[in-house]
Amino acid sequence: MSESAHRRPMPDLMVLDAVGTLLGQQLALRDKQIKALEKRLDEGLQPWQPGVHRAGTRVQHHVGQHFRALKDTAAEPPGDDWQRFGSGGFRIMGGFQEGRTYLDGDLFMRDFGTFLWHGGAAHLLAGRGAKGDAGPRGKDGSEVVGLKLAGSRIVLTLRDARGDRAIETDLITLIEQMGSVVHDSIAAEARAQG
Repeated sequence: MSESAHRRPMPDLMVLDAVGTLLGQQLALRDKQIKALEKRLDEGLQPWQPGVHRAGTRVQHHVGQHFRALKDTAAEPPGDDWQRFGSGGFRIMGGFQEGRTYLDGDLFMRDFGTFLWHGGAAHLLAGRGAKGDAGPRGKDGSEVVGLKLAGSRIVLTLRDARGDRAIETDLITLIEQMGSVVHDSIAAEARAQG
């Protein structure tokens, strides 16, 4: 058998062009459907505020978490009166407390770092490094004297023998990734509701 008999025929360039055009049209249609879905989901979504929320009200609370009131309620989400939809966003919980119930998206400090509760377990997001040298007069290291959230940045103010200094980190990449997770979760929820 000759070598040419073993080769597959090359697809016609016109066929490849037609396939590319069809794929482009399908992607454009998908993008249009996603934008329409996002618009529909954003309608009626409001920031949670203290007060009575009627059954079916949808709110955003904490840092990007979305909830729906299951009944008329004045309770703060999350809780029995609220259904969370999607899995994105965070709830800042402060220091770890033994016996506290943590939910997906809860951030807390414990021992040496910041943890994210997800899938029934705590996952280390950021940990402190090795112990630093002892400061003057036996004072050990630095102390935290301030913490603030500025847009997508967290600014931590430390005080040691040399004075105050700020450590800053930008969470935009993490926020963008969580936004993708939120988008996918909301889209799945909307598809489930028909």
